[in-house]
Amino acid sequence: MKIETPKSELGGNLWQLWLDGASDLVKVWDTPCHPNERGQRDRQRRAERGEIGHGNFFGGSEVEARKVLLEGWPKGAQLVEKLAAEVAEALPPPKSRRRTRKWSQDGDEISYERLQLGQEPWLSSHRTLKSSCGLVEVVSEWGLGCGATLEQLQYQGAAALALTDLLEKADYSVELALITAMTSGAGGSMVRVDLKRMGELVNLEQLAAVAVYPPAYRLYGLAAFQLGPNSSGDGYFSHPHSQAFGWQPNGMWNYRNNVMTLQLSHCMSEQGAKDMVIEAIQNLETMVNPQDAEEI
Repeated sequence: MKIETPKSELGGNLWQLWLDGASDLVKVWDTPCHPNERGQRDRQRRAERGEIGHGNFFGGSEVEARKVLLEGWPKGAQLVEKLAAEVAEALPPPKSRRRTRKWSQDGDEISYERLQLGQEPWLSSHRTLKSSCGLVEVVSEWGLGCGATLEQLQYQGAAALALTDLLEKADYSVELALITAMTSGAGGSMVRVDLKRMGELVNLEQLAAVAVYPPAYRLYGLAAFQLGPNSSGDGYFSHPHSQAFGWQPNGMWNYRNNVMTLQLSHCMSEQGAKDMVIEAIQNLETMVNPQDAEEI
């Protein structure tokens, strides 16, 4: 768990909380809130216990949610697998465009050594499609407004996991992070949850417990904002949600020159999730791989 408060290039301060996976996320429930947020924390806890409010806003109790986050959510993994399969049927496997070099009788550069040896002396380069691309950072908006249904909360994370799974199977090395933001006066608050590091295996049940399981956001995601000094609302169902990508650049993603970044915005349906994954793959195939920049 890491907290930073950089000056936003868009004006105002941007309080940032960086969390490392499910274990870090559940810790926000046990971490003392900021003094400014005591009222909001009390309202959330009372609503979670059923003392105020109506309906199933959170999607489950904190005890139930903690067990799911730490052990995994098979139902969410099934949704991701279904979505990935539908995308695979609609689109060829993800490919990358990379420069390859070829010796021939004409080209861009000549090798006198090869000429003297009687070998084809000219070197040319051209783009070909290859499955292995390099390093990709998938950054997905996480959570929706308080009026969203629990079902709608699932699709954004499902899209991010389906994209990650498809890219990993195509030999990309993927890092996956969820981001969510709120606006407060001239500043804002942003939370980043790192779900998968580059080189780690994809465990869909474990990842879905955070990205797809609705209580992960409604309980822990909202509680995370209570650790900062900015207001996170005046009711358990009233929060100043903000588009996270509206706060960039902010140093929380797309900050490494050797990594390609894919940003996934909000979606609220299975079809919307499918379309977003397809668009992301198509966008990736138009990018220049920084790992091969010296060859271009």
